[in-house]
Amino acid sequence: MGIRGLTAYVAARQDACATEVDDLKNVTLGVDLDSFLHFACRELANSYNAQWLLLGGDARALYVWVREWMQPLFKRKIRLKFVRDPPGMLNIIKDVTHGKRRAEKADKTKALMRGLFATTTPSSPQGVDDNITVPAPPSTTTDPSDLVQLTADAATNLMDTQAVFAFARKALVSPFVRCLKHAGCTIVTAPTEADETLGEMVRSKAIYAVVARDSDYLFMYKMRYITLSSIVVDPSSETVRATVFDTDQLAAASGLAPEKLVEWAIVCGNDFTPYVDLHFHLAEALHLPSLRQTQGNYNIGDALVWLQTHLGPSNNWLDDPEFHQLLADDTDLLAHVYGIYSFYGAGDQVKSRFPHASRHSVLSAAEWKYVRKMLDKLMLPSFTIDVLYDQRRSINKRSVLLGLSACPMLAAARAGTYGLLGQTHVEEYETCILTGDRLTRTVQVNPCDMVLKTMNQHAKSKRVHKAKAMVLTWVESSPAVHAAMAAWHPPKKQPDLKYVGYDDIIGVAVWGLID
Repeated sequence: MGIRGLTAYVAARQDACATEVDDLKNVTLGVDLDSFLHFACRELANSYNAQWLLLGGDARALYVWVREWMQPLFKRKIRLKFVRDPPGMLNIIKDVTHGKRRAEKADKTKALMRGLFATTTPSSPQGVDDNITVPAPPSTTTDPSDLVQLTADAATNLMDTQAVFAFARKALVSPFVRCLKHAGCTIVTAPTEADETLGEMVRSKAIYAVVARDSDYLFMYKMRYITLSSIVVDPSSETVRATVFDTDQLAAASGLAPEKLVEWAIVCGNDFTPYVDLHFHLAEALHLPSLRQTQGNYNIGDALVWLQTHLGPSNNWLDDPEFHQLLADDTDLLAHVYGIYSFYGAGDQVKSRFPHASRHSVLSAAEWKYVRKMLDKLMLPSFTIDVLYDQRRSINKRSVLLGLSACPMLAAARAGTYGLLGQTHVEEYETCILTGDRLTRTVQVNPCDMVLKTMNQHAKSKRVHKAKAMVLTWVESSPAVHAAMAAWHPPKKQPDLKYVGYDDIIGVAVWGLID
C-alpha cells in the first residue's frame, strides 16, 4: 500500500516533518479500518509461534487484543471513527495494482506449499502444478511435526497469503466490527477510498488526525497522520504518546508548495498510476523519467529533484500546456486524473481548470445510499455488493487452498445466499493458487420467494422457517454431513439445535432472515 520508499524517506527527516505529542487526549481520530486490522493481526501473531498459526489461532484473541488496545485511548478521552474501503467492484482504477498484488500473493503461496510442508509426491490437488511438491495426505502413522516446517518464514507466508482462517482479514471483519460496535466506535464505508474520506475528515476538522499504516497520507493536502506503531501508552502515567506527521511540514522541508505533493506522488508512482499508464500511456506522454516509465515507480528523492528541475517549486503541473491539452482532449483521462488529484485532497485544482470534470461512478447516489445501509447497518459482507450489482463473486484463495471451493454443502450455501440477494445467475471465479490463471463458472439459482431487500415485509416466524429450510438444504447436499447430523443426539436439556453453518461462506445474509 502507498508509495514505495516514502515511509523510510520521511522517517529519515522526521524531526522536520513531525511533532512528538507527549500527552494525546480529548481528540477524535479517524482510523483506516483495513490498515488497522492488518496491523492488529500482525501484532497479535507476533505473540504466538508458527504452530499456533497453523492450528488456526483464535478469533477471540483478536477481540481481546483490540479491546485492550482501545481502552487506554478511551481513558484519555480519545474517540475513534473507523472508515473502510468500499467493495472491490466500486474501484476499477486499481485493477492493474490488484493484479500485481494477486501475482505476489500467488508467489508467496507457492513458497508456502513448497517450504511449509515436507516434500512428497501425491497426486496434485486442483489448480496445483504437477511439478510442485504438496503436503502429504493425512496418515495415522505420520507425525505432523515431521511434515510441517514451523519457521518464522512459514508464519509470515501464512499471514501474507491469508491462508489461516483466524488471520484471513476478510473472515475477521465480522468479529472485528462487533468488537468496535461493542466499544461504541463509529464505522462507515467510504464511497471511493477510505484514505480519501479520512483526508476530507481531517481538512473539514471532523477529526484531528488519521491513524493508519499507509504512506499515501504523507502526500495528501493539509493532512495530519499518525502511524499505528507510533502510538505508545506509558504504563505508569497512562498517557498516550504519538508521532504526528504534518504534510505542510514535509512540503516546506522539501522546498515544495503543499499543493504540489500530489505531483510528487504521480512522479513517484502509486496504486493509481499503473492504470493511467497502461490505458493512456500517461507516464510516456508527460515525459517522466525512463525508469519510472518502465518499472512504474521512481525513487522518492530522485522524483523530487526531477519535479523541481522540470516544473519548479510552485508552478502547477496542470498549467503545463502539454499536460493541459492531454486532459482537454480526453474526458476519460481527465476523469481518472481528477480522481487521483481528489484522492490526495487536490481535486479543486483540476475542477478550477476543467469545470466540466467529473469522476467515474459505478453506482448512482440512490444505489450507493442503499449499499451503505447494507454494509454499515446490516453489516453484510462486501461480496454481497459484487453479487447484487455485478452478478459476480470472487472465491477467496483460502477456500481454493483448502479445497473448499468445490464442497457441495458450501456451494449450496453460496447459491442460497445469491437467491436471498435476488439473483438467478452469478459468475463465480477463483484464481489458481500457483499459476494465477482465473477459473470461472456460472451458478444458476432458482428464484427465491424471499429476498433481502423486502425481508422485513415477512413475519419473523416465516423468516425463521426460511432460514431453517435453507440450512437443511445445505446439509442434505452433503451425504456425509447429513448422515452425521442424522446420527447426532443433542445433550440432555439442550434438545433444540437452532443453527449450524459456516459464517464466512454463508455470509451475514442468513442472519437477516432471523433478526
